[in-house]
Amino acid sequence: TTLGNNIPGSGTLGDVNGDGTITIVDALMIAQYSVGLNPAGFTAGNADVNCDGTVTIVDALIVAQYSVGLITNFSC
Repeated sequence: TTLGNNIPGSGTLGDVNGDGTITIVDALMIAQYSVGLNPAGFTAGNADVNCDGTVTIVDALIVAQYSVGLITNFSC
């Protein structure tokens, strides 16, 4: 999806709200973005955690898994 604040990432991959941590809030923001919403403070450049060139619900699911400790890193 190419919407909203589609700017290059600055900071940590997965941290789309720029608060310095990767939490379920980041996953929810990615999910919102993937369905066409434009969450405030969203940095799309940090959202493509599977590095396929798009921001989709899959990225949100990966960040959710990371936030609860099911995975320890992203594929890129």
